[in-house]
Amino acid sequence: MTTAPFYPKMFAEALTARGYVCIGFDYRGFADSEGEKGRVIIEGQVADIRHAIAFARAQDYVGAELESIYGFGHPTRLQFTESIMDLDVERVVPHLGEAFRASARPDPLRSEQNKVRSISDLRKLDSFVLAGRDIFRDRQQGFRGLQRLYGLTNAEFLEVTGQATYNALDEGDADVINVFTTDPQLADGRYLVLDDDKDLFAGQHVAVVMNESKLKSLGGDKFMSIIDAVNAQLSNRTMIELNRAVDMDGRDPAAAAERFLRENGLLSPVGG
Repeated sequence: MTTAPFYPKMFAEALTARGYVCIGFDYRGFADSEGEKGRVIIEGQVADIRHAIAFARAQDYVGAELESIYGFGHPTRLQFTESIMDLDVERVVPHLGEAFRASARPDPLRSEQNKVRSISDLRKLDSFVLAGRDIFRDRQQGFRGLQRLYGLTNAEFLEVTGQATYNALDEGDADVINVFTTDPQLADGRYLVLDDDKDLFAGQHVAVVMNESKLKSLGGDKFMSIIDAVNAQLSNRTMIELNRAVDMDGRDPAAAAERFLRENGLLSPVGG
């Protein structure tokens, strides 16, 4: 996942600056939370949300009526949000941003002989190795789909995890890797992101759906203007740079979020 920790902080700071109460948490197995690191069990994450909601409602400054849940990353997919719709929460907002999975290439495949610019161009190669996580192997929006739609029968799959994906590329163990287009490693232009010319990979864009009466109680256009103002600044390039600041330059996520909001005038109260 490339949803860096400062993205939730960014929206929380923008909302609290305008009088909203925000409570955040990490799922079991992630960040500082307990549990097996990196293991994703949907049922467990549903339980985590239930516990977080119960905790929030027990706080005097929140009360029994929880207004909304704002989720980041893959756990916010439709099947996940459907499983928590019985929690008496008026609004569930899944946020996946502009990050989506694609293939990236280093400079060697830009040679005159191969001229690889798109995924279709990979058919020109006698053979190549594509590295990615195990779950990428059998996905239609993954290695299986690349073979079916693009006819890449000349590809061999190499299972890797985490940072080892880029290491496999840099060390020559793989020719192509599966990445997010907001990965911080893409900031310096060392890698070529291949054009998905047959549109195999869907862009993961956010859509806000909410109850009209609840929107009105939250301030209507005033509330949505906060969310829209932050989203309007999060271009793909901006997200790469923010991810690099935290993941590669070691900047504190809260400091990175605050700096971004301040530089874009998003911390000033509405009307202030």
